Amino acid sequence: MAGSRISDPASADARFTRMSVVWDGITRDWSTVVFGNGPEANVRFLENVGIGDGQAQVFDNTYLTFWYNFGLIGLACLLALLVLLYRRLRSLPARLLLVGFAAQIFFFDVWLWLGAVAVLLLAVALGAADNPSLSARALPVPRRRQPGAQAAARPRQPAAGAAAGSGSAPAARPGSAGTSGPS
Repeated sequence: MAGSRISDPASADARFTRMSVVWDGITRDWSTVVFGNGPEANVRFLENVGIGDGQAQVFDNTYLTFWYNFGLIGLACLLALLVLLYRRLRSLPARLLLVGFAAQIFFFDVWLWLGAVAVLLLAVALGAADNPSLSARALPVPRRRQPGAQAAARPRQPAAGAAAGSGSAPAARPGSAGTSGPS
């Protein structure tokens, strides 16, 4: 079946027809080039007008779909995201998957193909696993204190009559050599 799609000129003709329809929508005027036709404009176009080629009603190119919907601003954001991810993900498998994703969305509308989204998520997950700054860190586990250890951990307060400068020597602590005064 895949071989028949490759050798079938109807599929290639349909793709070129879609590109020309999208390009006409993008280049309608300067505002559609820069700002696009609005969110989900491709869906509205395909529902109301459609492409009469007997194929699925999609533009089959995520880059052109972004440009059609969001203009050059949206396309630049998509490309910037891909470049940023490529630079941030340092592992070779993550970068290869990201490049594969970038190539794949040239031929498909990404949101209609869960496989393309899965490839992107896998690339990010692999990159995060290899990058310590992106990886999850274990939370510190608080230590439980023994009830008696809490009292021993508190510093001892001087007795009321042993105020500083009163001339009396501080009480000797257990285990100390009985020295008085600051050391």
